[in-house]
Amino acid sequence: MTVLVLAAVFHELGHAWAAISNGVTVNGFGIFILAVYPGAFTDIEPVTLKRASAFRRLQIFGAGIWHNLLLALLALTVFHLTPIILSPILTQGNGVSVRAIDARSGLSNPKTGLVSGDIVKSIDECDVETVADWWRCIRASKNMHNGRCVDKEAVEAATAFNHRTEADEILCCDEFNVTTAHVCFEREEKVPKRMETQTRAPQLNALLGLEGHDDVPYGAAGTGQVEDKTITKYSCLHARHVVEQAVCNVSEPCKKEEADREKVCVYPALHNGTRLVKIGLGNRAKPILFVGQLNEVSLRVAQFEPYLHLCHRYGIEVSPFQLRFYVTSPPKETILLNEKADILDDEKKSGSDLFFEESRRSECRNLLVRVWFACGVLASIICLFGMTAYMSHLLLKDVGQWVTTTRPKTQAYRGMEYRSMHEVLTSISPREVKTTTEQMQNPVIVDSAEYDMIEDGQKSSSRGLVPIIPGFNLPWSHIPIFMTVLVLAAVFHELGHAWAAISNGVTVNGFGIFILAVYPGAFTDIEPVTLKRASAFRRLQIFGAGIWHNLLLALLALTVFHLTPIILSPILTQGNGVSVRAIDARSGLSNPKTGLVSGDIVKSIDECDVETVADWWRCIRASKNMHNGRCVDKEAVEAATAFNHRTEADEILCCDEFNVTTAHVCFEREEKVPKRMETQTRAPQLNALLGLEGHDDVPYGAAGTGQVEDKTITKYSCLHARHVVEQAVCNVSEPCKKEEADREKVCVYPALHNGTRLVKIGLGNRAKPILFVGQLNEMLQMVSISPWTPRFSFVQISWLEHFELAVKYMFTLSLALGLFNAMPVYALDGQFIVRTLLKSSGFSVKRRELIQYIVLTFGTAVLILNVLIGFLKLVIN
Repeated sequence: MTVLVLAAVFHELGHAWAAISNGVTVNGFGIFILAVYPGAFTDIEPVTLKRASAFRRLQIFGAGIWHNLLLALLALTVFHLTPIILSPILTQGNGVSVRAIDARSGLSNPKTGLVSGDIVKSIDECDVETVADWWRCIRASKNMHNGRCVDKEAVEAATAFNHRTEADEILCCDEFNVTTAHVCFEREEKVPKRMETQTRAPQLNALLGLEGHDDVPYGAAGTGQVEDKTITKYSCLHARHVVEQAVCNVSEPCKKEEADREKVCVYPALHNGTRLVKIGLGNRAKPILFVGQLNEVSLRVAQFEPYLHLCHRYGIEVSPFQLRFYVTSPPKETILLNEKADILDDEKKSGSDLFFEESRRSECRNLLVRVWFACGVLASIICLFGMTAYMSHLLLKDVGQWVTTTRPKTQAYRGMEYRSMHEVLTSISPREVKTTTEQMQNPVIVDSAEYDMIEDGQKSSSRGLVPIIPGFNLPWSHIPIFMTVLVLAAVFHELGHAWAAISNGVTVNGFGIFILAVYPGAFTDIEPVTLKRASAFRRLQIFGAGIWHNLLLALLALTVFHLTPIILSPILTQGNGVSVRAIDARSGLSNPKTGLVSGDIVKSIDECDVETVADWWRCIRASKNMHNGRCVDKEAVEAATAFNHRTEADEILCCDEFNVTTAHVCFEREEKVPKRMETQTRAPQLNALLGLEGHDDVPYGAAGTGQVEDKTITKYSCLHARHVVEQAVCNVSEPCKKEEADREKVCVYPALHNGTRLVKIGLGNRAKPILFVGQLNEMLQMVSISPWTPRFSFVQISWLEHFELAVKYMFTLSLALGLFNAMPVYALDGQFIVRTLLKSSGFSVKRRELIQYIVLTFGTAVLILNVLIGFLKLVIN
């Protein structure tokens, strides 16, 4: 309200100031309230206002608007200068201040949460100095799975024997008399597991009753191997005490010092993206503990019940530019310490029933799965080395071409053939050049482009990486198909990772889709603890599965593309004409009423039948080379004869004197008229000099009678084009034939020149043909056709175009996604493949890290440079 009053007052003060400056009386100024909104007004004397000139009145009326615009500009300037204006009392880079907290958030409790004015200094072990650090630390806490090193005796003393699973966490503190500050933590322990060594004979023994009384199956070894089994246990610990301990995770376990007691790494028993976060404050001694989602969208903040129910039921988490699907797995089994005997009995029983649980079919399926992902490991390693070599080759080639451009250049001499230095040195004798008379009359001028003096004089190739930019080199009409195919290829890639992880006993937490800039992508959230436990070969299967499945998807797309005739044969057919796919807007055939439209079925061009694409080309060439006319009734032609005509660029116009439509075209014909030829000698020339000519005006020495000869002249008639093209064909070799009942016909030709033709295009889906006047090359270059025609009326030929386009994009994008992920580049699958290969190589840790750093840096640099060169080529071209 205050700002609104100030803006209104400033507006009216502008009017008052302008009135006073122009000699107009101002009676007063006031403020009013309309409903609940305040306003202001200026009382100007109407007599003096009327006496002022028009320009001065415009100054007064526009002064309020002008001053409001200036006030808005001033406010914008002050807004951008806020850091400078408030710098004496406020500072930046020393943490972030809390401005407000939504009352529905778990952090809105003044005692245990945040309040307005709190200064956040850290999130977990991540220091917060700026707003960018705030977002970075939240993302780091969300992506990391860290635990805390707690005294082992305290953890074991707080071990819970019962637990239950809620929406986002596991609760195990019900059996303890503790406060709400205690949270359930989980840890993993190894317990001995006895592996019985036996044959499959016990299954037959059980049927025959041959087992002994010592409960040891006949045919089984009396002793077995002892192997460690990993189980999960839960402890109820004080959250604040735990978060103050040292950080640990899978790669950095707890370190035991000499004076310290043994430590164990415990993790908050939370899932579905819920985290336990320690928020350090600059204005409080103790940090704030927060248990919940680190980022939630407005629907979750607004407590929209259907949305919350959907999220909890299907494990969905939505964040800006990201959608996650978490797997809601059943709770892990808790093994009690006082039930070890029952555990061993169950394991023994399960070992004896192993044959009945796994059938031959499942064994065969497991074998096929292992072979399947083993092929993926081999393919991913081949792609890793192959793509690195190929991209390096492209980079060296581009750099070499750039170096080549700095060499001295020479221009080819006009009319002289260019020969490179290599060709000159290796050739024995100059090549013979035969010159014809036609070539002498029309000499070929060699292009004056610059050639390299050392190389073969060929222009550089533009092959390499080509960035795809929507609207630039990707048509807007292709974007829906492109984005859909890109999402499918990314999802198929990540499903490969997920399937490989599940097949190898590695836990998959969830799956998600994200948007980077304008390009969609996908990711798989794999549990790092179980992933580290897997062997090196199984990890290679998981890391290479996405690449392997993308390669197979590209192969499938290529197969589908080549099988398109078979796939679409139920609704499309070939050999029944050609379909029009698209027409360039600059073509004369692009008019929907008088030209072609997408989906038209071309059956003929003039009198040439079109059944295939080859017929289309053949008929156009035939119409271009032939000069045919039409046999039209002679009386109608003579009645439409024009006395005046004019010549345009490609045709002769003679319809101006007739009141006709644009469907009429000028046609020409040739007629013979009599011409008298006088027979004389050269004597009249001498008689004229001597004055010997007679008085009868007949030259001396000339014959008194002459011969009569026909003279051919061209006449033009304005005729209806559609009526003419429906008549019989005629030409020089085949003139019009006159039958007994018919009237006399005359052969007329379209009055066109410079290669322009009048063509009749017969269509299968229209009753009347299309008439086209223009260059026939336009039909070849500006009309896109397809050999397919629909079998049914409801089928559109555009379906074929969209299907082929989707398959092409699927092949290209899936292959590119698989190959580029195989490169040894940071954050791609190639990074994890290189790391796994080096870990299983037997090198020392320092050497492994050095080799990994060199390989990943080299691969990343090669990829980045190729992308930059691709952008430069795109901009230059």
